[in-house]
Amino acid sequence: MKLVLYRDDGEITEVIENCGKVVFDRETETLRYRGGSFWPFKGNFAVLEDDESVDYETILEHHKKDKIDKLNEACEETILAGFYCEANGHYYEFSAYDQMNFTQQYLLLVSNPELTDPIRWKTEDAGVLEHSREEFIAVCEVAEKHKRGNIEKYWELKALVESADTFEEVNAIEWEPYTP
Repeated sequence: MKLVLYRDDGEITEVIENCGKVVFDRETETLRYRGGSFWPFKGNFAVLEDDESVDYETILEHHKKDKIDKLNEACEETILAGFYCEANGHYYEFSAYDQMNFTQQYLLLVSNPELTDPIRWKTEDAGVLEHSREEFIAVCEVAEKHKRGNIEKYWELKALVESADTFEEVNAIEWEPYTP
């Protein structure tokens, strides 16, 4: 394996041959490899197979993959951060666990039209509140738009990264959460 360090414009600054396993710890900003480490490391790097060439196109493809991974992480963080329901003026948590609970309650409501009791549900800003059947379904629809809108935003940005021809084009693409 070889570790290639490069600048934002793709200029290669260093190639470390026989680097072994490479690990980057985002929390400590430490880039470790067999034989050494960089701290704090704030640059760009690619780990290549020994037979891969160290050239602009190869490094650009690795840079694109890293950008897509970062966009995916930002999308997921945005979704999990929760959403605001303009219809009732409340914020809702939306962790994976919350999403399962929303889905389960929604399925119960749509499969049992006779269920009309208020649904007690926790909001981030006002604690547990009672929601009418219609209000809760409306909240679920907002939740779906929040999730689907951010996923589709990610897909658009991913396609832009994949079609980029330069480091500058890739670097110009930034995550912006979906707004309805």
